[in-house]
Amino acid sequence: MRDRVQSRLVTPLAQQESTRFSRGRPAPRERRVRVTDVAALVDGKGRSFLRFAVDVRFGSGDWREGDIDGCMYPESGAIYVKRGSEYRPAEFLLGKDLPAVTGVCEPSGAKS
Repeated sequence: MRDRVQSRLVTPLAQQESTRFSRGRPAPRERRVRVTDVAALVDGKGRSFLRFAVDVRFGSGDWREGDIDGCMYPESGAIYVKRGSEYRPAEFLLGKDLPAVTGVCEPSGAKS
């Protein structure tokens, strides 16, 4: 799972940031993917998923944990990232205007 998030989200995000001229925050020097669940969870539709976090480091300082939070569905390979209280497909961070998806990344029985 970690490798899939790295190749489908973190690497493209780093490539996009390295070619962008912006007055926004500088691109992180390093990123790491952490799986934050010890076992797969099941959403309200019976699909299993695992949550992850992407930590960043801007220099030689400390890691800033949870810069990006999200989840991945191992069966389909779908990756979602959290923005506010909503989850959107990971491609949202790569510039695609995609709407929030309801019912993903929330364990069954959890209240929104």
